[in-house]
Order: sequence, then C-alpha cells, then structure tokens
Amino acid sequence: MEIIENLEGDDINSAFSLRRFKLSIEICGVLGNVLNEVHGINYSQRFWEIILMEYAGITISQHKLYNDFDFNYPPGLEEINGLKPPAFKQKIKLDTIKIVKRLWAFNSFKVTRKLLKQENNLSVGFHNLQIVKDELGKPIPIDNVMFFISKGNTVLRKKVNAIAEKQEDVFYRNAIKRIPKIYIEFFEEIIKGIPLVSPEKKSFHLHLPCLYNKFMIALYVEHGAKLYWYQHGAYYGEVKGGGQNWEGRLADEFRSWGWKICNNHIPWKAYRLEYYAKIYYAETKEKKYDFLIAFPELYDTVEMIYRERMTYFLQNISREKYRRFLARPRPLNKVFSHVHLLHFIKNDERVVIDSGLTKMPSIIAGCRLVIQMSVPATNFLECVYTDHPTIGILQNDAPTEIVKPFYKFFLEEGVLHKDFESLVDHLNNIDIEKWWANIVLHPTYQEFKYTFARKV
Repeated sequence: MEIIENLEGDDINSAFSLRRFKLSIEICGVLGNVLNEVHGINYSQRFWEIILMEYAGITISQHKLYNDFDFNYPPGLEEINGLKPPAFKQKIKLDTIKIVKRLWAFNSFKVTRKLLKQENNLSVGFHNLQIVKDELGKPIPIDNVMFFISKGNTVLRKKVNAIAEKQEDVFYRNAIKRIPKIYIEFFEEIIKGIPLVSPEKKSFHLHLPCLYNKFMIALYVEHGAKLYWYQHGAYYGEVKGGGQNWEGRLADEFRSWGWKICNNHIPWKAYRLEYYAKIYYAETKEKKYDFLIAFPELYDTVEMIYRERMTYFLQNISREKYRRFLARPRPLNKVFSHVHLLHFIKNDERVVIDSGLTKMPSIIAGCRLVIQMSVPATNFLECVYTDHPTIGILQNDAPTEIVKPFYKFFLEEGVLHKDFESLVDHLNNIDIEKWWANIVLHPTYQEFKYTFARKV
C-alpha cells in the first residue's frame, strides 16, 4: 500500500497518470471493503470500482485536504469533482442545474425500469444516433440526478464514522468519513429500486456513465451481465494513462475509435464523432471567422498559461492575413454562460468570446481553422473526422507507442507544435486552404484518421 500522504508531483495531479490509476484502484478496494461491511454485503472489487472510481479520483485530487487531520467538510449527497470542495455559491449553482436536468427528464426513472424488464441489449450514455439504436440496443435515459426527501439510514453513517476513527492513516480516515450519502444513507434504497431481471441475458453498451446508471450497471454486471464500454473522447489510446486503462479493466470488451493496445480492446467506430459530423454538415459553410480558439477546461493553476498564449497570439498574428477570431471556453454546464472564464482576454476588436453554450460543430463550420490550445483533444479528432483545418499545441508527455509516429508526422507538417511561437509563425506563413488540402491527402493523415477517428 502506497503512503497516501506522500502524494506529490505532477504525475499524481494529472487525470492521465498511471500512478494515479493504480492508487485509485487501491482506494476503491479499501472503500469497497468498508461499504461491504457497513451494508452487510459481499460485492466484488469490480462492482465498487464502477461505483467509486470518480470519488477515488477526487480524493487524490484533493489529497492535501484529505491528509489534514482537521479536515471536517461534511459528506455531500454525491461526489462533486474539483480541486477543492465546492463553495456555497457553487453548490447553489450546481443544485439549480440538477433541478433543471430533473425537470427536463422527469420520467426517466420510469422509462429505465421498463426497459430493464423488456430489453436485453441496452445502450447507455450515447448521443441520439439511429445507428447506435440499431446496432447496440434501446437507449437508457441519462439519469444523472437524484433527490431524496428523507435523511436516509443515518445509523449506517455512524457505523462508517466508527470505522473511520480506527484508521491510522489520516487520508483514509477522511476518505471514509466523506463517502457520499448515496453510497451510505441511500445505497439500499437505490439498489432495491433497480429491477434485476435476467441479468445473465443482458448486454450493456456503455458510452458515458452517469450517477444512477452507475448503480444499475454495477448491479447487473455483478449478477452476470456483459459490459461493453465505448471510447468517448480524446486521450484514449494516445496517453499511457488514458481512460483505456480503467474502462478496459472494468469492461468485458472495450471498443475504441480504431486502435488496439490490450487483448480486450476492439477497434470499433467513433459514434460520438459521427454525431458531431451530422450537425457540422448540416450547417452553412460561410466563414465568419478566420480562427476558432478552443480552450480546454480552465482553472486557477493553468489560467496564466493561456493568458500568456492569448497575449502573444494577439500581438504577433498577422493583421493583414487574419482579422476576426472567435474564442470559446470549454463549458462546465449547459445552463449558464461561460464568458467569464476568458476574462483575461483583453479588449480587442478582432476577438469575439462565445458563451460556451453554442454547439461546437455549428461554430466550427463558420471558421476557417480551429486552434487547439492543447492536444490531445476531442475536438482535434472531431476536426480530423470531418477534415476541417486544425492546428494545436501538443501536450502529451506519455504518448503510447501507436500514436508516436502520427505525432511525428503532425509536428513535421505544422499541424502540431510544441510551443505557441511556432504555431503563430506557421499560421503567418501559410495559405490555410492550400496547406490543409495537402495534409488531408497524405497517407499518414488517412492512417491516423482510420486509427483514431474511424468512420461510422
């Protein structure tokens, strides 16, 4: 067992760290044993990893707090991702979003239970694509919001706290005490509400798991159902610590967008990219902007990096060649504007800041080229899938062997760059359309597309 209090360094802070992945498994094992004891059950490590993998990651991200003997932040109903527990205003905002989601899908639990009783092949968390329904099964509604009127089984919380107090390791003491209420007070109520019908005949085709559906899938897999997990974004297959590790570990079969690393990885099709392409191709192709500048998730520790890049870009990009830019923050929700996330972009008549709520394919269709502030990125693959001009900064310190030759090609051809100075200089010295036309015809580009963004 690694001493959790010694978690230091960038390798543990990155969501794509192999060390973080291994520690998460260890944490899930410890917490799973606690929950088995508290609930008087004997569910497997696999069950608890499906349920607890997000919470385990949060405890690592916030490990300095969890190693504080005086850390006394109360457990929430569910886990909320972040580098620190949410402040009061943030919790109000999150609760508002939950209410909107629940009202939007008010009948989803009833529909889910009906499908579990009637269907054996079920798809979970995919976008609305007819080919998914035809090939994988009836779609389960995205149940991501649960409310409870009662306080739940508070006796179990006392049992958990008693177990926590016996822990010599401060990290585990706090991690056990802060296990969310849905896994303690409301766990039995949730599990009993899931109709367990012929689990050995069921196949779940999972794209993105959300809160309620994690319980459903974990319960059915525990009783013999098959789990097919599908790639749902970038980093998979590109980064050694990518999601293929955990999701591939939990799935009977992990289906990628075209690549294969482990034995249970099956090269498949990029359903998510096809959904993006449908919207993209339906848009008019009038180019309103020279560039879309696509930002990744922004938080305090990286804001200065992007502030410096934007300052350099606006000072050095050719005013003669390029005159209008659209900057788009990565949205944290689909309800509130995210313009404030790009507050560091100084007033410039060339720059328009998008709210983050506009559909990405709709925006990109109206831009000559997309600048990726960081690659790997799902949007980089979306651009490749539709052959839309794109360029970006490569930030992958642990590339897999299968992606290395493609990165080499993209760096040589100016699609990827190691610094922003090189990227800006490249844009100032090319004709975008002629340059990109040669890129998409190159056999290495076509091979990358087939391997990492395979056509549906």
